[in-house]
Amino acid sequence: MDFGFGGFDSGFSDFDTELEEFEVKKVKKFDRMWRCGFGGSILNSPLVHEDRIYFGCCDHNVYCIDLCTDKEIWRFPTGGIFYFSSPVLLEDTIYMGSYDFSMYAISLEGKEKWNFRTGGEIFSTPLVRDGVMYFGSKDSNVYAIDMNGKEIWRFKTGGEIACAPAFHGGRIYIGSFDGNIYCLSSEGKELWRFRAGQEIVCCGPLRIHEGIIYFGGMDNFLYSVNAETGKELWRFPTGDYGNSSIPFVHEGMVYHGCRDGFLYALDRKTGREIWRFKCDGGITGSSPVVVNGKVYVSDESGGVYCFTLDGKQAWKTTIEDGSWGIPAVWNGRIYYGSKDCHMYGFG
Repeated sequence: MDFGFGGFDSGFSDFDTELEEFEVKKVKKFDRMWRCGFGGSILNSPLVHEDRIYFGCCDHNVYCIDLCTDKEIWRFPTGGIFYFSSPVLLEDTIYMGSYDFSMYAISLEGKEKWNFRTGGEIFSTPLVRDGVMYFGSKDSNVYAIDMNGKEIWRFKTGGEIACAPAFHGGRIYIGSFDGNIYCLSSEGKELWRFRAGQEIVCCGPLRIHEGIIYFGGMDNFLYSVNAETGKELWRFPTGDYGNSSIPFVHEGMVYHGCRDGFLYALDRKTGREIWRFKCDGGITGSSPVVVNGKVYVSDESGGVYCFTLDGKQAWKTTIEDGSWGIPAVWNGRIYYGSKDCHMYGFG
């Protein structure tokens, strides 16, 4: 079973359910068991597939590492760093966007199949549905391309796009630096837009659960919006510095990390705060995840935390210089990339 950013099917629509089906061995203390260094910071989220881990690095390379031997299998060079765009696997191909303006299709042997060039850097992780890839670019466009790298359509927003697209009910949802959440048809037609107070700078896809969109904005609010109509259901005031992390939904609760360093637990239906915990650093890009009844999150200071569902800290460990990505879970370990140029495995 593969695990990476956004779930198993490259769709960003059922991440919560998939994690519940994944077993992580129970440990009293979370010890670091694996560490591997590279030539640049690792800011995106890794993908694990058949004993191999794939990720992009700020040294401009995509890496494939054997998790059993810790040996590099291959690296694929590009012309730019990899920021928040994370690898997506479909059949025998890895897809990933680079700061060199290009979306790459790479074989599992590390060979380029094609690349598609946009007019700006690519922060956005691609979404693949029904033979079409969707992603955003800093040129303000949402792109739809076929699996041979040919453009089908593009949709112009009013600002740069860092957010990854999400899919629900045959529609595409994506946020923009212009402060809007856009709902698009699969043909690229705007169905509605929702205006937040400031930029939408999600480091991944909007969280959609049972027809409700959950996301944070740089206006210091966490929002709940109806995916069908675009109507706001509630908003929750977070602390200063805005929101760029992705909420996680589990059993009637929304868990959300904020750049002010707080991990919030809210009632999903009402937005009422149940508990909060102050981490040592801001939670910039790392989404909380719930695995086997525990909440995991990392912060910019290097802290990796485990909480019970009622907000009690079970343990904490550290990685140097902090993590911005969502972890990958495989074979009893949780994998984080770090700004200190290392990939860490815990378990």
